[in-house]
Amino acid sequence: MSFLIRLLPRDSEFECEDQQTVLQAAIEANVLMPHGCRAGQCGRCKHRVIGGTYVYTDAPYEAIDGVEISEGLMLCCQARPTSNMVIDSP
Repeated sequence: MSFLIRLLPRDSEFECEDQQTVLQAAIEANVLMPHGCRAGQCGRCKHRVIGGTYVYTDAPYEAIDGVEISEGLMLCCQARPTSNMVIDSP
């Protein structure tokens, strides 16, 4: 199953399979998203979720904490969508 990921304010979109991370799908679609380690350790791929749901591949991650998650932030390198998503990606 695939989901539509929309990036604002750029208004760009790409498809993401349910077993892909958001970052993997962005890279495959040639959509520029900041990233570094791809392992949840550096935090460069941290973005705010405006809408939609996701799950993380494995835990724990050093680059995000429970407070940041409750504030709507996610690590794109570790998040797999479970619905269509809208992400703030300046």
